[in-house]
Amino acid sequence: MSTCLSCFAHRSEPFDDLSFDEWVDLAEAPALQASLNLYKELKQLGFTVFMLTGRSEYQRNATVKNLQLEGYSDWERLILR
Repeated sequence: MSTCLSCFAHRSEPFDDLSFDEWVDLAEAPALQASLNLYKELKQLGFTVFMLTGRSEYQRNATVKNLQLEGYSDWERLILR
């Protein structure tokens, strides 16, 4: 288990890698509406969009599924760590 530095500012529970991985595998993370709106606007304006996440490569399938379910599609590349 590692500790998320931002957790100290929010006084929340320590970051739990296993719980986070299980949550990612559910592919049910809701889109942040402002981010989705920006994504759609950029696509409409003809920009090429690259997706960048701190998620691990082994989470690619769940991440792609989650993004598509939340309204993201047709990006140029998804970059994971």
